[in-house]
Amino acid sequence: MRRIKYPKPSQLARHIKDLGGKVNIANRINATEPFQIIFTDFTRIECEIGIFYLICFHDKVSRRIIGWNISVHADSVSALIAYKMARRYLKRMKINLS
Repeated sequence: MRRIKYPKPSQLARHIKDLGGKVNIANRINATEPFQIIFTDFTRIECEIGIFYLICFHDKVSRRIIGWNISVHADSVSALIAYKMARRYLKRMKINLS
């Protein structure tokens, strides 16, 4: 039988594995109110007309997407557009940004 040869994990990957559940700070924080913890994610989307990158900002409690952008580049410009949309939404909802 053939076997897949996986690359040796980096020192950082081994350290993260050793820490286990202690790594994810967001899981240790007991957020009961919306908009206390906001996550972000870049997702690569491949389709017939090309490759696109979706970045979104979403709340941990309500899981509501508060800012997003789709671009052909996964760069800081795309992230800042989504970030500005998220800030506008939070200001409109009268959420204290400090």
